[in-house]
Amino acid sequence: MMLRRQDQLRKLYEPSESVRKYLERIGQLVEQLTRTKMDELPTISRTLIPQLEGEVSGYVETFERALAEKEREIEALKAELEALKSKTKNQHAV
Repeated sequence: MMLRRQDQLRKLYEPSESVRKYLERIGQLVEQLTRTKMDELPTISRTLIPQLEGEVSGYVETFERALAEKEREIEALKAELEALKSKTKNQHAV
């Protein structure tokens, strides 16, 4: 029971796999952009910048969905905690 709760809490603070993948791809694109020579910027901006914009947009959407899921998990844990508090309170009252 305690391990399950620890696992639930750990998952709340870890980014989801899809969020991590977006961050990795964004990092790779930014790294590629920073290695681009100045005279190559006009050419690369037609391909790399739209790709980067798409990845960032996808990241934001995925992050928002993951955040909403984490909020639901937090609410479920709060409800479980309140139920445990109530149960403990009732046991001490008997």
